[in-house]
Amino acid sequence: MSSLLRVDVDQFYGIEIEEWPAQIAQVALWLVDHQINIAFSAEFGQYFVRLPLVKSPKIVNGNALRIDWGTVIEPRLLTYIVGNPIFRGHQYRNPEQVGDMKLVWGSEGKFHRLDYVCCWFRKSAEFMAKNPDVRAALVSTNSITQGEQVGALWGDLLPRKIHINFAHRSFQWESEARGRAAVHCSSSDFPGMLQFPAPSLITRPISLNHMQSREEHKPISCGWADGSLAVPSSTSPRSSEVTPGQANHGMADTFFLAAILKRADFVSSEPGAAKWIRPYVGTDELIAGKPRYCLWLKTIPPTDLTKLTHVKARLKLVAEARDEARPQLLICLPISQHCSLRTGSPQGDILRSPRCHRRLVDLSRSTFLPLMSLQATSFSPAPMRNSTTSG
Repeated sequence: MSSLLRVDVDQFYGIEIEEWPAQIAQVALWLVDHQINIAFSAEFGQYFVRLPLVKSPKIVNGNALRIDWGTVIEPRLLTYIVGNPIFRGHQYRNPEQVGDMKLVWGSEGKFHRLDYVCCWFRKSAEFMAKNPDVRAALVSTNSITQGEQVGALWGDLLPRKIHINFAHRSFQWESEARGRAAVHCSSSDFPGMLQFPAPSLITRPISLNHMQSREEHKPISCGWADGSLAVPSSTSPRSSEVTPGQANHGMADTFFLAAILKRADFVSSEPGAAKWIRPYVGTDELIAGKPRYCLWLKTIPPTDLTKLTHVKARLKLVAEARDEARPQLLICLPISQHCSLRTGSPQGDILRSPRCHRRLVDLSRSTFLPLMSLQATSFSPAPMRNSTTSG
């Protein structure tokens, strides 16, 4: 019967950055092999087991972006590349991950905005160039199929004769674990230069618990639709009346914020602070209509600041919070402690859109996008989806 089972654990190779998970991966492959053996025994009516364990998978403990994959397995021996790599937006990467990005993509600016997961796409494409029979299937954040990342990522992959053979439209990652990830994912299969049967696209509505449907597309585009075009990103809007802007980032600046009742108390105790308070409009405020305010001290004269005792007390708390969070504030500019971490100062009204919010708005369920026109005196935090109009 062993001659009928042509797949064994020693045909699996992997790279895992953490030592303990690398050992778990090896044990997991043995367990899956045992489960297949049980199913095989039930199918053919004869007990089959691989004991003692003679063969082992090869799981290398190391950084997959810094290891030469050819030292793990020769390209000519490989059939599939599969994985669920790390998702990490450009603003959340640590210094080591920034170094990984430069190593894989180089220092060219357009790649800086790519998600960290894109490194595995390029590494896979480079490896597949050595063996066109190889196919790759990766789970990733759905952001690689949207906006500016499409042109940068697929503009690099498509000229390498990569094409998309299978894709799964966006779905929300679901887990029973505490503190589970609130991310939306997609997956894709991209073979090398060989041609395969008609490409297909699998889509599920909203959740993995719903029925799935299958659509056939020839070919599948980088946005998981018909076509093969990768539209490059652009910083210039089509309309000359709209200037794109970057939202303010208020990480660790909670002491700048105040609810409406606290604002009244604050102004009552320190009337001189009233002219430095602005409306604060984030996702909660936009969707639920919760009025909040913040201190806007970007242009405050030092002579005025020295007279505001309560404001200076808050600035001290802001400074302490920023010092504590300093290792994570990789995207911050060297600005003074009485400014938001990223301070945009719009010259006109703002068109504000919300970010996806599990409790308030799930844009994947919506048939329209909520927008609000705000005056330039309003403070709007991340996400960076604001634009400034000329009015």
